Amino acid sequence: MIQIGRYQLDEEEMVLIGDGQRVLLEPKVFEVLTYFCQNHNRYISMTELHETIWQGRCVSDAAVRRIISKIRLLVNDDHKNPTYIQSLPKRGYKLICAIEYDVSLTENLADEPNVEAQLSDEVTVSEHVSAAETNDLNGETNQELAAHNPTSTDNVKKTRFKPFWILFGVIFMAVVSYAAKTWLLPASITTQVVNTLPGDKIAVTQSADGQYLAFSGQMSEESGFQIYVKHQSDFDFKPITQQAHLPGALAFSADNQFLYFSDSTQNASLLYRINIQNGENEAEVIAENYYFISDLFSARTKGGVFFAARESATSPFLIYQYDATNQRVSTITSSSQAESLDIKGDISFDGTKLAVLRTNRLSHSDEIRVIDLKSKEVITRKQVSGGVFDIAWENASNILVLRRKFLNKFNVFTGGEATKFKLEQELLNIDSNSQRVISINLGLKQKLFLEKSLPFSELETKRVLTKDIYQMRYFGDRTLALLKEKGVTQLGFIGVDTDQFDSILATEYKLRVLDVAISKNQILVKINRRFALFDPINIGLEYITTGDDIVSDAAFSDDGHKVLFTTKNYEQWHVSTFDIESKIVTPLILDARYVRPFGKNYIIGNAEGEMFYYETESRRKVALNQKLSKEPNTQWLVRDSFIYWSSHDLVHTNFYQLDIKDIENPILSKQQFKYTQVSPDFSIDANNESFLMSQTKNMTSEVLEVLIK
Repeated sequence: MIQIGRYQLDEEEMVLIGDGQRVLLEPKVFEVLTYFCQNHNRYISMTELHETIWQGRCVSDAAVRRIISKIRLLVNDDHKNPTYIQSLPKRGYKLICAIEYDVSLTENLADEPNVEAQLSDEVTVSEHVSAAETNDLNGETNQELAAHNPTSTDNVKKTRFKPFWILFGVIFMAVVSYAAKTWLLPASITTQVVNTLPGDKIAVTQSADGQYLAFSGQMSEESGFQIYVKHQSDFDFKPITQQAHLPGALAFSADNQFLYFSDSTQNASLLYRINIQNGENEAEVIAENYYFISDLFSARTKGGVFFAARESATSPFLIYQYDATNQRVSTITSSSQAESLDIKGDISFDGTKLAVLRTNRLSHSDEIRVIDLKSKEVITRKQVSGGVFDIAWENASNILVLRRKFLNKFNVFTGGEATKFKLEQELLNIDSNSQRVISINLGLKQKLFLEKSLPFSELETKRVLTKDIYQMRYFGDRTLALLKEKGVTQLGFIGVDTDQFDSILATEYKLRVLDVAISKNQILVKINRRFALFDPINIGLEYITTGDDIVSDAAFSDDGHKVLFTTKNYEQWHVSTFDIESKIVTPLILDARYVRPFGKNYIIGNAEGEMFYYETESRRKVALNQKLSKEPNTQWLVRDSFIYWSSHDLVHTNFYQLDIKDIENPILSKQQFKYTQVSPDFSIDANNESFLMSQTKNMTSEVLEVLIK
């Protein structure tokens, strides 16, 4: 028996004892906790955990962090103010509580009921039955234990309280009957189309009283994305914007006087309002200097609006409130961690509570918080598995939780997800008032890949490939493809003229192909925020960076013997090389976030994306007076004496070619497409002859009323 703070670990039974519970640990939780105890006087790195516990098996850092999160949850530890597990960037994890071996079971724990909760690999700790519920289901109550050795006093008590047990039985049967009708009988959900206008829609909202409905969308290729509003007495929707860029979030004011909306351009989002009662439809800017606004929702009972936004690319997403009375913006939520993002929210119908969807981009988990707006205190929180799209209040007790294929009900007071509805189609978001719930379906989309012939100034289409995949890369005379299906990303080779797909790697984590070295049969990938080499012949994955590294860019050297990659240390980006044969990492260039080989020299980009020609011997840098995009879905590469890169402003996708034959006088060319139709991702073959880009043909999407029965 090991004493761990105020808990005890039974090594033989793999049981953690404390707080009146005996928790049977899953094997990996037990192994990690035991290893922490054995090495409690030092920090344990992520690499050491991979090598010691998982013994080199291909397991993501996120999976390791989930195990550590389970341990923290079991011992009620707070990662911000830890008393059990201390984490330190670049160092790892350390058990900081008192550890004592060969202790006996304490009396107060031995007298507690035997309650065991099995924690499985597939379900997070927070989704299991609470300790009290587990005690009711599996433990023996004090009365039942006492019944094994009754005394005369016990018999008197049983006689005296017999009417009580009869009443209890009646109530219990009533509860069971209600539960059978409410939870056990199949719940159903249907949708019906709300008559709007044909086209591609991205946001929808309704007023609190149901009199107004608004959506943003593109009704024709010429119109761009605009906002359309309809009063219940009107025959049709009317456009109220003409020059909107990408209005991705909408909300009515509580008195129906204003429609608030966010409009996004590259690296900037602004908050507007339009007075929909005076007929002038003039958009007034009420908040600016935000990097991106992800959600907008009504204050319900007073003037103003709430919104989810981040002020810069590196700052956390938070919830803000715009007060229409004093025309000021205030911050509602806070977070000390940039990876914790408050991306969605909704206000209860009485205007007193705020529901927040907080997602963690490292652990891929979500948390729903309910905050009292007067005290600013968290009333309740519910950790759920990742993949939540949106949340909305259904009534005073329940919050609707939208996932890709399901709609759940989360009860604020019990903390449970009482009902789970399977959706007939994928929904983009949800909006609710006391009368109804509305949404937008994702619509039908056709994915095309266009192979165009270079030179860049012409880009004539050679062939059109209809493929249901999201990324393609040239690999010599073969084609690599990434396919997403049922939450799993697969990397494989695809037949260009057939639909045959041969999978060579599958993962549940984010995967992106960065570069290929055909002569070495190596594929450079970014998987779960780590750079790795993948051997498609021997099906082997070798990580180059750790989960603690902050990474940005990577590519093979010209000869394919090394990997060039960038990491960030102490607020500065730098380039290192990884020798594939010796596994040795060597520093190469300071103050560079992006890198590509260019003969014996390099093309680099600084933290702001500004490009330079870097001469290796002299370390001389020549400014190219062009800037790379920092958006994650863009691409750049070097072929012969040309630099190619892409950018977008959410309206247009731009492809660039910079001719650097004369490094002092580079020549720029540009091709522009609509962002909603053409992705900024692209690929160019090794011979610099073919340019591969993807195009999406949008079919119409619909506004739906969601009917829950």
